[in-house]
Amino acid sequence: MQKLTLIFVFLFLISFSTKAQSTWQELDSMAQEAATNKQFKTADTLFQQAIALLSVERDTNYAEVADNYAYILFLQNRFAEAEVLLLDIKDFKATYFGKEHIEYALFCTNLAFFYSKTNRYQDAILLHREARPIIEKVKGKYSPEYAESCNKLAIVYHKMRKLQEAESYYQQALSIYEKLTGKIHPRYLNIGVNLATLYQERNNSERELDFFKEILQIGEQLYGKSHVAYLSVLSRYVKIITHWGIIAEAEILLREALEMMNQMEEKNEDLYIELTSQLAHLYASQGMYKRAEELIQELINLTDNQKAQNPMDYASNINNIAILRIYQLKYEEALALYEESLAIYRATLGDEHPFINTLLNNIAGYYQTIQNYTVADSLFRIALRKNEELSKGISNESTANVMSNLGSCLIYQSKYDEAEDYLLRSSKMFQELGLRQSEHHMNCLRYLAQLYTLRKKYQDAEKYAKILLDVQVKKISNIVPLLSEKERLRFIQFSGAFFKTYYSFIANSYKDDYQIDTKYLYNKMLIYKGLVFSSLRKTKKSILNSGDSTLIENFKTWQFEKDQLVKLQSEESTNLKLKNEQLKQKMQEINDMERKLSRKSALFAKYTLQQELDWKKAKAQLKRKEVIVDILRIVPDISIDKNKFMLRTDTLYIVLFITPKTKKQPDILVLENGSNLETKHLNYYKRTIEFKIEDQNSYNQYWKPIQNKLEELRKNGFDKIYFSPDGVYHQISLNTLQNPETGEFLLESQNIQLIGTSRDLIELGTSETDLSQNFEDYRAYLLGYPTYNLEGEGTESEGEDRSFSSLQRIIGQNIGLLPGTKTEIEAIQGYFKQKNIKTQVLLEADANEENFKNIISPTILHVATHGFFVPQIKESEVQTMQDAVNRNLLENPFMRSGLLLAGCETPNPEGEDGVLTAEEAMNLSLENTELVVLSACETGLGDIQNGEGVFGLQRAFQQAGAKTVLMSLWKVSDEATQLLMTEFYKNLLSGKSKRAAFKAAQLSLKAKFPEPYFWGAFVMVGE
Repeated sequence: MQKLTLIFVFLFLISFSTKAQSTWQELDSMAQEAATNKQFKTADTLFQQAIALLSVERDTNYAEVADNYAYILFLQNRFAEAEVLLLDIKDFKATYFGKEHIEYALFCTNLAFFYSKTNRYQDAILLHREARPIIEKVKGKYSPEYAESCNKLAIVYHKMRKLQEAESYYQQALSIYEKLTGKIHPRYLNIGVNLATLYQERNNSERELDFFKEILQIGEQLYGKSHVAYLSVLSRYVKIITHWGIIAEAEILLREALEMMNQMEEKNEDLYIELTSQLAHLYASQGMYKRAEELIQELINLTDNQKAQNPMDYASNINNIAILRIYQLKYEEALALYEESLAIYRATLGDEHPFINTLLNNIAGYYQTIQNYTVADSLFRIALRKNEELSKGISNESTANVMSNLGSCLIYQSKYDEAEDYLLRSSKMFQELGLRQSEHHMNCLRYLAQLYTLRKKYQDAEKYAKILLDVQVKKISNIVPLLSEKERLRFIQFSGAFFKTYYSFIANSYKDDYQIDTKYLYNKMLIYKGLVFSSLRKTKKSILNSGDSTLIENFKTWQFEKDQLVKLQSEESTNLKLKNEQLKQKMQEINDMERKLSRKSALFAKYTLQQELDWKKAKAQLKRKEVIVDILRIVPDISIDKNKFMLRTDTLYIVLFITPKTKKQPDILVLENGSNLETKHLNYYKRTIEFKIEDQNSYNQYWKPIQNKLEELRKNGFDKIYFSPDGVYHQISLNTLQNPETGEFLLESQNIQLIGTSRDLIELGTSETDLSQNFEDYRAYLLGYPTYNLEGEGTESEGEDRSFSSLQRIIGQNIGLLPGTKTEIEAIQGYFKQKNIKTQVLLEADANEENFKNIISPTILHVATHGFFVPQIKESEVQTMQDAVNRNLLENPFMRSGLLLAGCETPNPEGEDGVLTAEEAMNLSLENTELVVLSACETGLGDIQNGEGVFGLQRAFQQAGAKTVLMSLWKVSDEATQLLMTEFYKNLLSGKSKRAAFKAAQLSLKAKFPEPYFWGAFVMVGE
């Protein structure tokens, strides 16, 4: 009877309010539409009017509208107002339906979700405990309602960092939906995104990437790639792969997403800003500031439109722009943006909102960057106190991060005890949260390693430095195979901070006779040194040997487009701005093609940097009287001076030694005068060579410490030294170093073989191809004495060397002929003829670029002509648009070195220009080519990068496939070079190995021309 009475009353009330019903429904509908358009003030007014109309009856319509209004208040971060409404609805449902009713239970899960979003986790859990038994009883365990309760409870545990419990509930929810609806369902997709994010936070890279790829595919099947829902999931996926350093794929996906949004009639502005911001951050974090700046300007324009209508979104976005400004070192602009954002949040949310602490942390970081440590310290402490008050003792990532930042600030103030306390607490909190390998935790460990190095607690410093290095090498192994060469170099360069921390530990602990773990250092060097060069050669080899005709054709298309880019760069243009845009677009297209090739090649599937590379494998390649000398140039980030923190600028050179008798670990030598080796000592060395005067200094600086260590390792010396250079050692010819005590050059006293890295010995072995056999199978190409001006008579070179100036390179005029190169080619041809070697000679007009590029896998390639290396234009010297175009073109070191061929003074507008740059040389087909001889000036010069060697012709020809390259480090005499080369081939074809033949030729030339200028310029590198 009571139930019938209630139903009657309920029906009466519905009938009574029919007139008003359309009014409150219209108000509710208009309010939601206004909120969707972020017209929150209008939405407020409309919701309040609707609720006023329904407040007398307080029926289910009232609850529905109040719930809608509470959600809009929540979106505006007006949490207190939202909670008042939600608690009122809860009381209404408890009274109206009863506490055992499903409507009440479902609302409790909604309220719990609200509490989880406002960090009131215990309140949320209590509500779930009350609601879940009711849902299970009424709906059953395999119902959408129960699945949603699992998902919402998982979110609570996820935010509490109880990841095991969260994973269990997410999986329950997914299992229910899979049974009820299958995987292709919006709810399965949304819960899957949550679980994939959890996997990321637990740093289970393989699992999270595979799972998220599946989730992304579900999103595509549900919505298509041009739908906002799919793009929202894509944004989350990009964050995960960016976290793991898969930058190339992240950039491609973001650019594609933004392109799709630009094609939409009505694009979601918030999502567009988010994706644009992600792409800008990605560029800025990789040092691509020009590309980041374009996006930043777009973000500024977009956010300016939000300033009046959506101040909260505006504040959030300008905070992101401020972070980008910090990347760009535009500190004052960053501070202004931070303070504007902070003012908006304080005015809107009050001073106790969690995001206020994030902004305080960011502003403190700004002050630390400009070395105002007092202000930074104060702000970090305020942010930390507020974070701890809000979290109520529960660990969270924000608190851990602020602790870490405060610890680093205290190091700068030499408050080491306090710094240690905060950093250890921060690290412990990160670990409790399951964020061991997060970026913020890695920074915390870096600060700890620096702190313990400064305090000479080397055992602790080593522990943290090794953790950092292990994580970074793992990241490198995940990303390097996916990138283009330029991106690989940039990624490794920007990974340098963690390496520097380890190097700082070595540099400082070595001074105090701490036992360095050189086996660990050597093994990491085996992975890191020459990594880009090695991986690129493997990528090319993998593609060409894949048997995949489509992949190989794509590779050839990429090579063709690279050649087209070089032609575009050399074309004259009256519209420099347009040309610059065309160059930029072309470069981007080629870069994208290269990345796709890397990803599709077999290397992507199989190649890993985590292969077993161990110093003992290098040792196993050595014969009884051989030694490996591997150089590593390092620039530490800190040093100790009177127990105070200071930045270190001194460059150091670590020299590692392995002999057949090395037992526990490689021996080590540290050259602490690296800065002087790279400046005054190098200048002295170059002057003595150029002016042909006796050098009394260079041996003592560059070799004597190494020689002393070698004598310590074996008193009777070594038959062969495998020498892997780095830094300044790429700029000197070791054979020209003269012992001032004995008068002997290293050419006479040592047998030195230059190698790229010790990894080459492991992968390629130490055996050398015997070129004195099977002459009938050889194919040789001899190219020289080009006719530089095809429209008139050439003039013989006024000087004696085979180089020409940067000015001549730019204007392409007055390039002197080299008669010695013709004599050289003809003499070598005679030797080859005697051995019946198939030889193609390209002289004068035939020594052109087209013929050069058509050479396929010769056994020997000999080139005798002018060579060049042009230094980069300094940014301070850019005055005109032409200067800017030239500088942009010359940013690539492979465009600043090359060889001059026939017709370079009179280039064909529709054909080749007669200048073979190193960029073009990389595209040559030199697979299985045993020897390339670059008989020209400065062919060994280029830009030098730590651990990666010289970026110029040497690298280009090796990357093209050449096993061994003979090249020069300075301007060479035409006459002396002709004699050296003919003697070299005579020795080579008489049965000597490549290196023995070269050394004998140098000694022969030295007898006639004693000064190193004549015989010492050429060096042999490779297998």
